[in-house]
Amino acid sequence: MKNLFILNLLILLFVFTFFSCTENKKETEKVNQKTDTTLNADKSGVDKNVTGENNPEYKKIIDAGVAKSKQKDFKEALIDFSKAIELDPKNDLGLTYRGTCYLELKKYKEAISDYTKALDINPKSVEASVNRGFCNYNLKNYDKAIEDYSKSIALDTKNERAYLNRGNCYFKQNSYDKAIADYNKVIELNPKHTDAFQNRGDVEYKLKKKDEACKDWTTAKQLGSKKADLLLNKFCK
Repeated sequence: MKNLFILNLLILLFVFTFFSCTENKKETEKVNQKTDTTLNADKSGVDKNVTGENNPEYKKIIDAGVAKSKQKDFKEALIDFSKAIELDPKNDLGLTYRGTCYLELKKYKEAISDYTKALDINPKSVEASVNRGFCNYNLKNYDKAIEDYSKSIALDTKNERAYLNRGNCYFKQNSYDKAIADYNKVIELNPKHTDAFQNRGDVEYKLKKKDEACKDWTTAKQLGSKKADLLLNKFCK
């Protein structure tokens, strides 16, 4: 009887240990997934869940480039991202990051080339679409920029940056109603978006809607816009 009791006790101990280990493993996996997600959701918005990061050498080079980019050392970061592209030319991550370095250095044509290659590999890259649109805007290719921003919005309907920048393109083309519609959308998504109020006020003033313009500039000033403060002093007194 005593032996039977000991045997049952050992069985219970084994079962408890097994399930305890299983639960600990699941919890570790959750933490790892959370950590990975945090790494993926960095400021760039680039999806890092790509095959190249399974290569430790590739990841090491990318991380070095990212660290240099955060220090605004874009020329050195370019070297790292170029090495990453050489190591894995079919990975959109290195191309997108190098494109952003070119963008920061105002080498817009080179940036467009990298973003285009990245989009050929990953057509759903919102970051590459938005940033290529920014480059086209700075080159005054407004129609192409609008195409890029519209594509970004189709992929991410809550992308404030895409709506704002597309609105700026419409503003440059004197398509004021479309510009206001995009600025309205930004404000709907983010009621404290300074630039959206600022730019909508600029459009309204162009349309001779002074009262609406002054109201938007007042809001922009309250949100911290120095330009709005200057415009209020100049046009709204």
